[in-house]
Amino acid sequence: MIVNEFQPIDQRCTGCGNIISQAPILEVPPVNICRIYLYPEAKWSAGNCILATHLKKAAAEAKKELDPIKASKRSMKAK
Repeated sequence: MIVNEFQPIDQRCTGCGNIISQAPILEVPPVNICRIYLYPEAKWSAGNCILATHLKKAAAEAKKELDPIKASKRSMKAK
């Protein structure tokens, strides 16, 4: 039987809501692990972790600008 062991969190994971503290076994200090990923460092290799709760996702919505000529034609149609 193969047991998957969670790796300790990456430094960039600090403050995330998906972190749990593994109970100390014997005299080993507790280790913080991610409850979702076995290898949290791999999720940060391509940029930000997609499930990081402590990061704000910047939605870059470009304001759609309308050509003034088209805007005047649309206002004429509405009348």
